[in-house]
Amino acid sequence: MNYRNMFSVLRNQAGADGDGAGSGTGGQQGLTQADIDAAVEAAVGGLKAKNSELLGKLKTQGEQLKQFEGIDPDAVRLMLKQFSDNEEAELIKAGKFDEAFNKCPD
Repeated sequence: MNYRNMFSVLRNQAGADGDGAGSGTGGQQGLTQADIDAAVEAAVGGLKAKNSELLGKLKTQGEQLKQFEGIDPDAVRLMLKQFSDNEEAELIKAGKFDEAFNKCPD
């Protein structure tokens, strides 16, 4: 149930004219502000908990990313490729063609 519908139900229970009598309840005591606040708190309690959880995760990931500040991922990939190519070239020079072929990722 969305919040608009929940508010509508609560308003109908409390009486649309604000006299405290529920509509069609024969003068039954309406909901108090405390009842409405408790219902809203119960409805949004799970959302608040999930929000706190997600904010905590976001903060943790932000702190973890700080260790990679100033590092260019493309430059690192290029360096690793050049290292791999140089290693393969050394194996080929040494005549170890099978080892060089087995090192190829494709």
